[in-house]
Amino acid sequence: MSQLYEMSNETDDSKGWVYATRIYAKSEEVIVNCNECGAIGRHPKKEFDVDIEGGTKYSDILLCGEYPLLIVSEKVIKDWEQAGFTGFKYYSVGINNVSSKKLKLIIPPKYYHIVIQGRCELDLEMMEVEIHKKCSSCGRVIFNKPTWEIDKFYIKESSWDGSDLFVSDLFPAKTLVTENVIMSACKNRHTNFRFVKLKDSMNLFNEAIDYLNFCR
Repeated sequence: MSQLYEMSNETDDSKGWVYATRIYAKSEEVIVNCNECGAIGRHPKKEFDVDIEGGTKYSDILLCGEYPLLIVSEKVIKDWEQAGFTGFKYYSVGINNVSSKKLKLIIPPKYYHIVIQGRCELDLEMMEVEIHKKCSSCGRVIFNKPTWEIDKFYIKESSWDGSDLFVSDLFPAKTLVTENVIMSACKNRHTNFRFVKLKDSMNLFNEAIDYLNFCR
């Protein structure tokens, strides 16, 4: 199997990137309110608007404060499409409110909500973890150890559909990508991305790769 990675954002106050703090759904929502296990949550399936706060500049990938929704700029979408990447759909994200007076003077990039369609299954044996319980109502999984004690991340090679962007069955909020996506981020100078080798992605002290120098 080729090298695989987890993709996220590198938003940090010291770097000046803005972030999305509130979501306003403009499409049908996924709502979880399980009476059996107590799981709760909600997020829009497609289009939504956001409030922008913090920082002094817009990036190609946004930190989203409410739910780990994947939001990227139009530039990223165009570069991914030109490269023929697979495993995703995208929907419009509007900017509702901007808190900073300085930012209001800057025309923001067009942003999109990425919905990952690529799929794989985890290799729990390699991860040395077992499913302790699965909610019969909502499907929520509880492992035999707390999530923060799981320090390995492996997928079943035969289960991966080969998409460039994909998620696993048990950690769907974790965006997984191929090396091609890193090459695109490097070549096209995408800002504020963070890539970690897949096997290290559960480690709290994992180290991101220097993706902007990856293609040199």
